[in-house]
Amino acid sequence: MNYSLWLTSVTNMDERDVRSSAVISHPAESLDEQVHANNAMGNSTLSAKPGKRTFSGIVQIPLKRFEESGVALLECPGCGKIWTLSPRGGVLRFKSHDKRQTTTPATGMRWTEGNTNWGMAGEEKTDETNTVGLQRRNSMIQPFEEAIHCLDQSIRQFMQTTPIGGLTLALTDRHHLLHTAHYGYADIAAQVPVTAETRFEICSITKTFTSLAVMQQYEAGTLDIHAPITSYLPWFQVQSTYEEPITAHHLMSHTAGLVAGSERSLGSRHAIWLLRETELAYAPGTAFHYSDVGYETLGALLEIVLGQRFPAILQRQILDPLEMRSSFPSNTYEGRKVLALGYHSFYDDRPSHRSHPLAPAPWFEYESPAGCVLSTARDMAVYLRMYLNRGQGPHRRLLSEKSFDLMTQAIVPGTFGHIGYGLFTQKVDGHLYLNHPGGMLGYESMMLGDLDEGLGVVVLLSGKCWPWPWQLAHSALSLLRAAQEEHAGTVMASVGEQKKIANASDYAETFTGRDGSLTFIVEADQVILLYQGNHLILEELWPDTFFIPHPDFAYFLGHFGRASGRIVEFEHGASWWIHEQRYTGPRTFVYPAEWDAYPGHYVSESPWTGHVRIILRKGHLYLVEAEGYERELFPLGERSFGYKRNRTSKALPERVRFDAMIDGQAWCLTLAGNDSFIRVRTP
Repeated sequence: MNYSLWLTSVTNMDERDVRSSAVISHPAESLDEQVHANNAMGNSTLSAKPGKRTFSGIVQIPLKRFEESGVALLECPGCGKIWTLSPRGGVLRFKSHDKRQTTTPATGMRWTEGNTNWGMAGEEKTDETNTVGLQRRNSMIQPFEEAIHCLDQSIRQFMQTTPIGGLTLALTDRHHLLHTAHYGYADIAAQVPVTAETRFEICSITKTFTSLAVMQQYEAGTLDIHAPITSYLPWFQVQSTYEEPITAHHLMSHTAGLVAGSERSLGSRHAIWLLRETELAYAPGTAFHYSDVGYETLGALLEIVLGQRFPAILQRQILDPLEMRSSFPSNTYEGRKVLALGYHSFYDDRPSHRSHPLAPAPWFEYESPAGCVLSTARDMAVYLRMYLNRGQGPHRRLLSEKSFDLMTQAIVPGTFGHIGYGLFTQKVDGHLYLNHPGGMLGYESMMLGDLDEGLGVVVLLSGKCWPWPWQLAHSALSLLRAAQEEHAGTVMASVGEQKKIANASDYAETFTGRDGSLTFIVEADQVILLYQGNHLILEELWPDTFFIPHPDFAYFLGHFGRASGRIVEFEHGASWWIHEQRYTGPRTFVYPAEWDAYPGHYVSESPWTGHVRIILRKGHLYLVEAEGYERELFPLGERSFGYKRNRTSKALPERVRFDAMIDGQAWCLTLAGNDSFIRVRTP
């Protein structure tokens, strides 16, 4: 016979009170209709329907008096079981007593600054199986506390050196919220701290909501994901030389061949309308290319099928069934009242760096199926648990097992793993992970779940520090797994250590070019550029690509090139240096003379992209985004070029055209989707 108590959803209402949902489970034959929870400071009632095994309700404990007295009692009149709760070392511990006052070992639930961390059940020892299970659960307490401490220290250390407005994080398993933590400010100027109820933009994680809503209609038989989109949206049009029609299957998996979309028109049908001015780069279903406008189209599809606006669809089909009461289905002025301010780098025209101050990011009303939901980490943990349970919500299924398998199928390789329907999956240490990251104006997000272990992480923040949210989520999940396997200490060191550059000695060379020579040395596994009497420590962003902390290198990232595995060249913007002994490639390049009209700095009124630069290097043109990402341009026609965002793609889905030719220079650059950039004379 087992008796167990679960306390969940602890919230620090103020300095005096702690409120907690409580669930007590007993043998069915011993239950009354109500179980009274009597604590030393007052009475609370736990209730359930007759005959049910689980009783739930609210327990309210005055925190200060509770800490002073060190005791609170919960008693079940049905069986005489008494639970004693006492805080020891920051851990809320509870013991069970029968009428003879025998006890079982203590288990506990830790809270930090009023935020839920974790809960475990105490069990009466009746057989060997229960004893073993209890011992294992008790043994998890210390590794879990170590993991949380390590994670907390890692986040605080990062935020001390990297400007971030605020951050909220949640850890969960399949059944319960394990931990939440909040850092920084929702409003830096006003010094308003982030709390459990601070909302953040979840960014492109919204796409998973959109795909989920589509799959629900597919299950209901009201929508065919393999039917041409034009059968639902007759006005949908894109230039194509392929016979294969675009379907919802293609849109959800980013395999339709569409452009990314006009950022100025996202959140409206106009973005979809502009597709008629673009062309497919490949046959639908044959390759991956991330497309926001594809999800705009899915939102329009849902609205036509259901006869409701997209936010109302999300509210009715997802937020309400999951009881995500702190979430907003779109970014409106009502949600803005409780939304953390978004922040980006003061220098939004160049690769961001932790030394750059923050500036408030623009806000605007937004109702885009590609990224408009506002939420809290706690609510998003509820959403993630639904996926960890393969579509099962707390009260009913939101998705069948079959549809869940479709959403997590590996259709084609994508940016963050194999793409299914709105969800990326990847194998990590033999475990199947699902994920979706996000980035908006002033916000970044990450949702990550281990489907095999049933563990998950949500990270929401205001600022720009990618790929750290991705790294943080993976580190947190590794710590959770280690704690569950009772060896968190083996993971702690690797998470807390300063990042070292793999094979740093590869870069210790001298390179020569038109602008002189550059010498790199290595000290303590760090790559250092000797420049004008300075020792500049390079910061690795991804393999062979570095940020160089000096004004002369501010607008571009540095790239090392390899041949047969060895470093042979170094590139930065339009400049190029080679290793004289190792480089065996061409040293002069021929290109069309008219290309000299294109290099320069172009600015858009759109707050999304804002700045792009065109450079000419080694006979090739590149479009360089403000964050430093380089896209090689391939000629398609007069002053028109194609490019790809994904290096592994064989197609060129994106387009750029140069216009307004004055005195041998192009003064206007237009991207596919009608986003225009005007030349400026700043670097």
